[in-house]
Amino acid sequence: MKKLLTTSLILCLASQSMAQVDFATVAQANAPKEMTGTATSTFRMNPSLADSQACREFVRYTQEEMNTSSLIVLKDGKTQIELYANGATKKTKTKVWSISKFLSGLMLGAQVREKGMALLDQSIESFGINREGHDDDKVNDFSLVKLRNVWNMSSGFNWCEYGNCRAVDAANIMYGKANDDALKYALSIPLTHEPGSYYRYSAGNYVILQAALKSMTSSESEYLNLPYTSVLGPMGIAKDDYAFEVDKKNIILGGSGLSLTGRAFAKLGQLLLNRGTWGEKEILSPEFFHEMTTNSDAIKNSPFSVQNWEGPAGGSIWLNDDSTSGDGSDRDGIPAFMPNSPNDMIYAGGNFGQFLLVYPSSKLVVARLGGDSPHSIHWVPFSNRALKCFAPDTMREDHTSSEEKKAPDTGKNLSLKKVKKEAVLQRSRVQELCSCLFVSGYKSVEQCDKMVPTKTKLFGFFNSHNLVGKPRVDYKNKSVTVKNRLSSKRFMSKLNSQDPQKGCQLQ
Repeated sequence: MKKLLTTSLILCLASQSMAQVDFATVAQANAPKEMTGTATSTFRMNPSLADSQACREFVRYTQEEMNTSSLIVLKDGKTQIELYANGATKKTKTKVWSISKFLSGLMLGAQVREKGMALLDQSIESFGINREGHDDDKVNDFSLVKLRNVWNMSSGFNWCEYGNCRAVDAANIMYGKANDDALKYALSIPLTHEPGSYYRYSAGNYVILQAALKSMTSSESEYLNLPYTSVLGPMGIAKDDYAFEVDKKNIILGGSGLSLTGRAFAKLGQLLLNRGTWGEKEILSPEFFHEMTTNSDAIKNSPFSVQNWEGPAGGSIWLNDDSTSGDGSDRDGIPAFMPNSPNDMIYAGGNFGQFLLVYPSSKLVVARLGGDSPHSIHWVPFSNRALKCFAPDTMREDHTSSEEKKAPDTGKNLSLKKVKKEAVLQRSRVQELCSCLFVSGYKSVEQCDKMVPTKTKLFGFFNSHNLVGKPRVDYKNKSVTVKNRLSSKRFMSKLNSQDPQKGCQLQ
């Protein structure tokens, strides 16, 4: 009898893991009364949710308190809510920023599935990636950096991405001179910690990871199609449902450059719920999935300030606590980032409020895209409202430390003087407008300013967009140009017409 029950459980788990997404399970619906007057363009909701005050509050919060363009909720692989607002449709792509790391990790996982877990133990040098020493290095042996280290952000590079120098290194590879050769820049950062010993959040790691992936392919075209051929295509995601920006050396900006449609975004969440499988297809091996959703030794050994600020991280994905244990226990002592959400929650977050929340114990996926600044204020209330609607019994009391979250001091690698000299502000303006207009598909600069709220107020009234200069949009050639008000320089970003999957590129 015990053997029969065990066999039945295995078959049950197998059937769950092969679940795919059904986007045809909800009918067109009117917005709840509380939402009258919102800018919803499409709203579909499972009729069984319509009478739930908790669900109506969840949808209301998503639209009235957050600047949402897309919201999709899946339970047991079936759509419960599908909402598009602010001019977005099911074909609108939104940049997911840091969640780009997740797809980069999936691309790596596809290679590991074919080559075995030993691939993760190979030195970065074995992929033809070399580096000269830096005066500020404290570790002199670059061969110690393994593929696993760049994947789980324990490479030891003193990358600067948050806190008192937020995004300066990331901004440089996206918009600065480092965009000419992002790999060279990522490798120029001082190597200050023993690889595998210390966690440091870093988009630069994912440039190095992408360079390693490129070395595993036989041609540049094969590499540039790798997101589609190895992960997205097998999941039924169409080529025009994503774009992945590259630097001028055609290295994918794997830490920040991905744009996705809402449905493609939700499917990535379902893949996590399926533990790396899609139907009969195995995208990730069980061993890789387990390591991806397990806290690394590096973050366990890092200071509380790092753990508490970043949230516990596996490889290219974020963990609320011990996600793969499945029993809701806390065995490593790392504080949960979202204290009311279940311990087994897996999630990812991107700039301006891109939220991918996966609750394995409830078979629930919540995928939200939009434009909020600051977005961090929405993490806990958004997740709590989703749980009150779909899985109220899984909510828990907050027993985590009340110590204030503080970003660790990482030093400054890009000075304000250098930012001005390299015109990062102007370059970011043309790049993000180009991406918003010609990758995402928004119709005007005004719409894009709302969905990518990058303005910085100066002296209470003057904003950074005024300082940068007025953009000129060429819809025929799909480009955006800005003339610097303080000089005669012009900056342009243009959609790659030969390969739209590359997105916009700085000229």
